[in-house]
Amino acid sequence: MGRAFGRAMVSQLQPRMLLALLLPFGAALIAMLFFARFLWGPVSDWLDLFVTQSELMTDMDSWMAGIGLFSLTMYLVHILVFVIMVTVGSSIGLLIAAVLVMPMVVGHVARTDYPQLERRGSQVFVSSLINSLKVGAIFIVGWVVTLPFWLIPPVAILLHIFWWAYAFTHMLRFDALVEHATLAERARVITGTRGGAWLIGTICAAINLFPLTWIVLPVFTSLVYAHHGLNALAQVRGDSPLLLPAESDL
Repeated sequence: MGRAFGRAMVSQLQPRMLLALLLPFGAALIAMLFFARFLWGPVSDWLDLFVTQSELMTDMDSWMAGIGLFSLTMYLVHILVFVIMVTVGSSIGLLIAAVLVMPMVVGHVARTDYPQLERRGSQVFVSSLINSLKVGAIFIVGWVVTLPFWLIPPVAILLHIFWWAYAFTHMLRFDALVEHATLAERARVITGTRGGAWLIGTICAAINLFPLTWIVLPVFTSLVYAHHGLNALAQVRGDSPLLLPAESDL
């Protein structure tokens, strides 16, 4: 896993991969501008209604106003709307990265690091699109369903990391293998590297907490999964046993 991160950093500095940053970033930026122009008001009104109807938030707001502090709900609603806007933009950027940029990433990594690896995948674009839409739908629904828990700061951080780790792992891990691996090989690699793949997703999701990292994260995370997945597939093709799950986390 450490080698995958190291190789991904080297790959990210290549001109072709630097240019690849523009597509998911552009898609995310357009989505956020659209949200700010047309959806900020309706979402703010809905959240304001939700927060003001919460007995816990009302009591906390009254207590803070009573001791001379600012209104919690007024700032909280705007913060939540901003978080939703960034999440929507980032998720669209990730979807674009998975469907359109990932083939470029995998092609670059395979050509430079695994030139001997034969492409044995089938229905690559359709399989990638279906998987990305499925994972994206689960991510969005799960994120919305757990939205009330975002009012609790520590839980909000854990939920952010969990949902983004889920999206990274299930979307990019699949796309890293779909072009080169058969169904049987893909199942074997995913099973043997499950722990390492989730750890990669968790680390990248934690990095995503920092502002503006989402500009480079979709492509960089794709590179990490490409190196991680193709390396494991190369081991399978060489009749070398996969690392045990506990070892693959290292």
